[in-house]
Amino acid sequence: MMSTEAGNLMPLSSRARGEMPSVRRIYLIRNGESCDRLCPEWRHKVFRDDGIYRCIDLNQPSKIIARSSPDLFRNDTPLTQIGSVSSQLLGRGMLMKSAGVHTIYSSPAFRCIQTASAIIGNLNMKKTPKIFVEPSLIDPLSFYSQVKTDYRHI
Repeated sequence: MMSTEAGNLMPLSSRARGEMPSVRRIYLIRNGESCDRLCPEWRHKVFRDDGIYRCIDLNQPSKIIARSSPDLFRNDTPLTQIGSVSSQLLGRGMLMKSAGVHTIYSSPAFRCIQTASAIIGNLNMKKTPKIFVEPSLIDPLSFYSQVKTDYRHI
């Protein structure tokens, strides 16, 4: 038998007392489908010689941000339509599960910022969380293929 003396009983947990836990959760989310994952040579197909963007596939973004050169999209591609919709659905799913979001940290990659923005847009929160762009979250391996170094001589 348990003693009812205060010193011998375990205190009730905050959940048992009906209090909201002060635990923070971290959700790690990869960006939605990007154009280069769908078709690695997409840049060469969608930009005319004069640099004008043209839509040749229903899964491509209908509009694209203006950049001084199509080459700037080589390592920083936008989301496809499916990538954008799946990011929106993820935000809706988080809303349905009551996943409170306080802050979002994103890679500076355009596809990651688009993903974070689509998620936020579907959370329907009174106070919209901010996106903090964190340079250390960039995928360094995306630039690895451009480096032509013979590592045997290092």
